[in-house]
Amino acid sequence: MTAGVEPTPPPEPALWSVPEEEWVRPPLYRWPIVTLLCVTIVVVAVASALFVGTRAATRYGARADLLYDAPASVPLDVRQRGIATQRGLILSRAVLQPVAHGAGLSLADLQRSVSVGLGTQDDLMQITVGAPTRATAVRLTNMVAQSYLGMARQLRPPDTRGNGPQAAAEPKPRLLTGAYALDGRLSPRPVRAGAAGLLVGLALATGTAVLLIRRRRYRDW
Repeated sequence: MTAGVEPTPPPEPALWSVPEEEWVRPPLYRWPIVTLLCVTIVVVAVASALFVGTRAATRYGARADLLYDAPASVPLDVRQRGIATQRGLILSRAVLQPVAHGAGLSLADLQRSVSVGLGTQDDLMQITVGAPTRATAVRLTNMVAQSYLGMARQLRPPDTRGNGPQAAAEPKPRLLTGAYALDGRLSPRPVRAGAAGLLVGLALATGTAVLLIRRRRYRDW
């Protein structure tokens, strides 16, 4: 060995290669610090979510239920493709542009306010429209539903617009219920925002606690 040259110490083993019984546990007086840090993380996450979630403008919603009525002889994959097409048609410019023009709104604002959901059955569609008041939401929802039904009739093949057997075999949408106001607000929803913040905070706090507890040294505390 060369004089005056200290030997290079071997590298420390990775944390995952050290047996658990050799891990250095934090002293008991460190546990309140870990607990306080985790509680702080959860509180900050919930408070941040509530702050952001309650700053949204108040908006109410209305909904109309439509049924994509397809005969039992139509295969399931064809019915699913058909309702996907109808859902896209509801959100299309061809349907929403006349509504936006009639309501004095921009197309972009109306598109942001309209959503289409599917019920428990693939044949059920739900049009939901948000607006500053419940009356406006109901009116816009009815306008969107009627515009969609009119466009759907225009797009049907000519030989399926009557009452013959071909018309009976063609899937077609029909209105189940007219627009009705939803009970709760679409926004803001402080309970939902707080719950989301709580979940995020718990996840962050758990990860922080695991990292702190599994450290091999606590000399920097």
